[in-house]
Amino acid sequence: MMHSVRSRLAARGGAIAIVVMAIIDPAFSVMRYDAATVSVVQGPREVDSVTATQVRRALQDVVRVVDAPFAAADAIVYVGRSSTAQLEHGSAPLFVIEPPASVSLRSVRLPTRLFVDGRNPVEAPVEGLPAGNSATALLRISGVAVDRLDAHGSFDSTANLALGVIPLEPGVQNLRLELTARTAEPAVVDMTALARENRWKALMYEPRPSWASTFVRRALEQDTRITVVSRTMTSRGISRAAGVPPARLDQIAALVPYDVIIVGSPDALTPTERSALEQFMRTRGGSVVMLLDQHPTGPLVDLITPTTGWEHRTLSTAAPIHVMESESSTVVSGAEFTWPSTLPLSADVLALVTLPAQKTKPARTVPAIWSVPLGGGRLFVSGATDSWKTRAVRGTQFAQFWQGLVGRAAAQALPPIRLTLTPSAVRPGDPVQVRIEDRAAILATRTIPVRAQISAEWQSADGKHGEGLALYPTVRRGVVAGTFRAPANSGNLVVRANSAGNSDSAALGVAPSNRTASGDDVGLLRRLAASTGGESLTEREIGRLPGRLARVMQSKAHRGDSHPMRSPWWIVPLALLLAFEWWSRRRSGLA
Repeated sequence: MMHSVRSRLAARGGAIAIVVMAIIDPAFSVMRYDAATVSVVQGPREVDSVTATQVRRALQDVVRVVDAPFAAADAIVYVGRSSTAQLEHGSAPLFVIEPPASVSLRSVRLPTRLFVDGRNPVEAPVEGLPAGNSATALLRISGVAVDRLDAHGSFDSTANLALGVIPLEPGVQNLRLELTARTAEPAVVDMTALARENRWKALMYEPRPSWASTFVRRALEQDTRITVVSRTMTSRGISRAAGVPPARLDQIAALVPYDVIIVGSPDALTPTERSALEQFMRTRGGSVVMLLDQHPTGPLVDLITPTTGWEHRTLSTAAPIHVMESESSTVVSGAEFTWPSTLPLSADVLALVTLPAQKTKPARTVPAIWSVPLGGGRLFVSGATDSWKTRAVRGTQFAQFWQGLVGRAAAQALPPIRLTLTPSAVRPGDPVQVRIEDRAAILATRTIPVRAQISAEWQSADGKHGEGLALYPTVRRGVVAGTFRAPANSGNLVVRANSAGNSDSAALGVAPSNRTASGDDVGLLRRLAASTGGESLTEREIGRLPGRLARVMQSKAHRGDSHPMRSPWWIVPLALLLAFEWWSRRRSGLA
């Protein structure tokens, strides 16, 4: 009974104390930053949005928070692990909040044009996938799954995806790549591209019959993206043709329509033919693929790569050739290899082979296939001289490899005009970068000047035309660029570029749900924050953010009065105390 009386009196005293304090309304002097403005910017991931909400709650009673990039902000708080263009022009102190790491797609390589009824490669490097972990990649076109691949992490937490898409009809294609891991948030990238019915044009030339070029030609003839014509010199003055190829290789004008020329037995080329190939690369911007079948000698060496010498090795058993940016090491293999002792600095190694140790030499890794720029074009060289012998070995993909390599070479050949949009799928109002390359202007010389008038405009799917795009010259001759913002309405746009009678088109998808590629740029963000006077914090350190902001915003600090009893939440304990006091009295029979 005595305990009940004491509890009732304590509850009544507490309620009276709250009322009295509310009447007195005590004030406390505190340091405030409500005159300061902090811009909170979040990254593209869902976890970034959740963490940004926690940041806003931690700052809302201390500073004025703006949920967007704000040029006049006193500080910027960025929540995310991938860099963004929104941070490039800010001068205010930057504070980075790092959410937990997850798998990400830094970029996705999609051809600028897709071929109808042909397999178009879609490649993407994966980050944040530790060794022993796996993720599933799913490629969709217009919402329908068209390819699937399991990626496995490596020691450096990376992996490579190589998928493909086959459009069934020409027109705008909306693609989405989804990467799902069991222990991380899914990574999603949207893309848009135009599918067309035209094909690459390839010329296969053999100054003498060669097994290597024969089987490569058969593989290319199965690729619906490439139209192949060939000419094989079977004897002096006698040749065998498939299709309607040029009568001679030194007819420069006849080579212009081709995107890529594949040469078998290049050591049998005449000086005139070698000169024609070089001119094709320099003045047409085309690609040449050379299939070596023996150690190169003579003037051919100077065309391929001027080095101090070449090396050659014959193995007792075939060794797997590791194709760069591919998780499989058994795509192709071979037992005979030739390579230059020193590659040019501009060379791009496409495939490597590890040679086993010898009595006097340790095991070493050497280039098997590489490419070098030559003028406006590019030269691809295969030093795997007998890879065709293992084409039927189980697990190898001889045809797929050469279709991909020649397709890559053809894609790098300069068309009359090339239009590129980055990114190709955006949200309404997002910036889009436009890049236009004019082949005639790029390859022009002082003796043959070219004046190019390049223009571009966009048109929506319903036929609505937009304004002409503002374009500006870049540091590279013949290349112009510009930026425009996507319209507010969702849908697909087609951007067209024109120059000297040549034209090219590219598609742009606009939708609120579109997501772009983003990698893990924590190191870059940390350096950027330090350079502006800010710092980087983890998600667990969000509670320390107000104090860290105070250090760089002293000029905005001022002392103000805080009135804690003015909070409407005091009504809750007052009601509870009064309810308990009434319940206690009722239980004791006093009410």
